[in-house]
Amino acid sequence: MVDYSKIPGSAFNWDTFMEGSHFSLEPTTHRVWTFTANAAITAGNCVEFAAAGVLNVSTDNSTVAAGIAMETASSGTHCPVLMAGLVRGVTASGAITCGKRIIAGPSGKVKQWGTTNTAADTKIGVSLLTLADADTGIFYINL
Repeated sequence: MVDYSKIPGSAFNWDTFMEGSHFSLEPTTHRVWTFTANAAITAGNCVEFAAAGVLNVSTDNSTVAAGIAMETASSGTHCPVLMAGLVRGVTASGAITCGKRIIAGPSGKVKQWGTTNTAADTKIGVSLLTLADADTGIFYINL
């Protein structure tokens, strides 16, 4: 494992990250935008646009995925969404292989993009771990 503490200017600490909650690691490389929740959203859910500036929990194979909810939000409240950066605590729908592209899965989960998916399905990032169904993992989100 790389010891990031030895790299000048590096804020990344894998051990701290593994113990933390749903958050992005590198303040200079992540993008978080705030939108309005259309319904209840849980931190770590994959979310999609219901309308301009309005979010729902993602549906399977979403073509309008927005990213990963960073905080729990109730309907009508603000919800910060990670659109680029590292995140942990997101749940897999089905098996996901490390290094494979991910898309929105059912009920706010993510799943591996596969041969049955179309180009319209929004690829939201890459898995950094190999996961079984219902495991929580670490992902690089890049929308």
